[in-house]
Amino acid sequence: MKTSYTELTLPALQGSSLLGFMASLGAFRTLATLPEGSDVRMRWVPRGGSYCPVLRLPSPTAPEVIVEKLHAALRG
Repeated sequence: MKTSYTELTLPALQGSSLLGFMASLGAFRTLATLPEGSDVRMRWVPRGGSYCPVLRLPSPTAPEVIVEKLHAALRG
C-alpha cells in the first residue's frame, strides 16, 4: 500500500545558522501539534553549502495551504 504525502522544503532556513535551525524546529513543532499533523517528519538536505529542512506531511496538501495553517497556528 502506497501512502501519499507532501514535502515542503524551507530553503530560507539554513541549518548552519542558529536562528534558522531554531525556526525550523519551531515550524516542525507547530505543524506537529495540529490535529492533522500527527505524523509530520523533518529531514535535512544539503543546499548551498549548508543544510535546509524538508517537512513531510502525511497527506497530499498544497504548499500554500501548509504555510497558511502554520501562519494561523502561530498567529493564534
